[in-house]
Amino acid sequence: MGISVAKGEYITIVDSDDIVKENMIETLYQQVQEKDADVVIGNYYNYDESDGNFYFYVTGQDFCVEELAIQEIMNRQAGDWKFNSSAFILPTFKLIKKELFNEVHFSNGRRFDDEATMHRFYLLASKIVFINDNLYLYRRRSGSIMRTEFDLSWARDIVEVFSKKISDCILAGLDVSVLRIRFVNLLKDYKQTLEYHQLTDTEEYKDICFRLKLFFDAEQRNGKS
Repeated sequence: MGISVAKGEYITIVDSDDIVKENMIETLYQQVQEKDADVVIGNYYNYDESDGNFYFYVTGQDFCVEELAIQEIMNRQAGDWKFNSSAFILPTFKLIKKELFNEVHFSNGRRFDDEATMHRFYLLASKIVFINDNLYLYRRRSGSIMRTEFDLSWARDIVEVFSKKISDCILAGLDVSVLRIRFVNLLKDYKQTLEYHQLTDTEEYKDICFRLKLFFDAEQRNGKS
């Protein structure tokens, strides 16, 4: 809604519960000007409501500015990075060229929407710059998937989102080996969650078990297990 009426050339997204560092936009936009980037990514730190603590991923010695290839971006999204992979998944603390929103859209209320959407901006971008600096305070809400309200749609949604994401990356000619491992690790987590909630007789549980069998059979054939 707001994006469709925005007048600027770049869009930034802010969650109403979070806090933006006063120089965030200026810092991100400097890379637009200097490097003609379509997407500029910052980093963030957490305030965890469950324990009242702040968590920092970036110290002074970690600061850097990098121009990243799409393969590196996708690997970092999938967890192949020494710092904070969520920096590449969340839509906040970024500047995104407005014209990219003509082809990529967020869905209101869709679970895992960040995971389902952000990679498409990266795939379309001609140049992506990453600033490894604490530019944004992200408020982490209380609760976890293992202990809070859970239903089968969680399992269905994560399978759908990652199936589409892997398909997008394959069509774009990317190596999906790191993303594949992340998907498998999530399937393991959701298998455990379904077992915890005694949902092992469901189609969702059987589907996850089938996908994990495909992975482990392939690993065995390739001599990796």
